[in-house]
Amino acid sequence: MNKLLELLLVLGFAVLVLGRIFRMTVYMRLMLLVCQQMAYLFVMWSLREYYGTCPSLILITLMPHIEVTLRFFFLCSMGDRLRIAHEDVVKAVRDATYMSSSAFPQQHSLSAMSTRIEARPARVEVWGMD
Repeated sequence: MNKLLELLLVLGFAVLVLGRIFRMTVYMRLMLLVCQQMAYLFVMWSLREYYGTCPSLILITLMPHIEVTLRFFFLCSMGDRLRIAHEDVVKAVRDATYMSSSAFPQQHSLSAMSTRIEARPARVEVWGMD
């Protein structure tokens, strides 16, 4: 039961961290996936506790559990790739700002662009849903 609670805490923490990246609609989908995951984990735990290791019951509940897990990790990996790409863009713009001389007008525009990119991190938006 302790492992189950640890897994639920990790899933909840991942959703909270990724809430900054995803828009509200996608964030709510992530929350729904976490709720489904908790329900399937509870069903699997209760089946194992009360019915033993019946293979057919475990297979019936394991398939949706695997599907939800794969969907959740796919969304999390997409968010992580977006975060890494955003950090690379910020680093490249910051390096270009420091490399340009202050006498050139490009330095001021690069500095403004760097400030704007750092102030508003990249987000996933679902067009037509918000």
